[in-house]
Amino acid sequence: MNHLTAIIFIALLGLELPVSLNGQINHSFRITLNTGLKFYNWSEYDKNSTQNLDESGTLFLVGLSATYNFITGSNIYTKSDIYFYTGSVDYDGYLQNDYGTNTPYKTETGYKGVELLLNFGYNFNITHNFILAPELGFEYEYWNRDLGKGDKHGYKETYNVFFMDFGFNGNLRVVPKVLIFMKFLGEIPLSISESVDLSPWEGSGSSVIDLTPGSNVGINFESGVIAYNISLSLYIDYLLFSPSKLNRNIFQPESDRSIFGVKLGYTFYIKI
Repeated sequence: MNHLTAIIFIALLGLELPVSLNGQINHSFRITLNTGLKFYNWSEYDKNSTQNLDESGTLFLVGLSATYNFITGSNIYTKSDIYFYTGSVDYDGYLQNDYGTNTPYKTETGYKGVELLLNFGYNFNITHNFILAPELGFEYEYWNRDLGKGDKHGYKETYNVFFMDFGFNGNLRVVPKVLIFMKFLGEIPLSISESVDLSPWEGSGSSVIDLTPGSNVGINFESGVIAYNISLSLYIDYLLFSPSKLNRNIFQPESDRSIFGVKLGYTFYIKI
């Protein structure tokens, strides 16, 4: 985890503790421990929008989500998440030779990443058993992409993306201990940075190239059920990146990331 990740994580913890201690209502602090799978797909396209690279596979996810109220009886809440994911996916692309032609190339790409989120919301009680809450906040994601996992044609990429989140979530209580929930968020990348480490090709000299892919609005949708504190949910996450500018004759082409995921969690409450 790089320095920025550590700073944001510490900041989340710092915010979480004093706010939760100020809330003086039952169940003001709710924590959900989650594990799950990401069915992951990464694609890249040429200038004619023809796909020339595909990565797909399953990544493992683990983390927690904490939700808490600010003050006694208030409908205002804040939510913080931290997730880690890792795994390998199949790579199906091309190698470009000195003559400018492409040779098919298949290998694996290793992924490691962390997601941090801090959102604020307000619960509107639409009916006695249905709550709708608009949310606004920020999200940070870091991931490392190890193409080839050490083979002679491979290299590593590191992404840092800082988002603004906006959207809403809803909760429908079916019976006292069964709740159906859903969430829809738009994700606006405020900052995208990509570092490409070409040291396997260029030796130990100055081999790191910094790129800045263009940003587009992404979406995140999740829906599931909580029954007796056990939750099961499905989610979709999609991001599109516009091409970056050239740096030393290297650029990041138009790319997109599609994720279909499943989470299994257990929720417990801290009474303050």
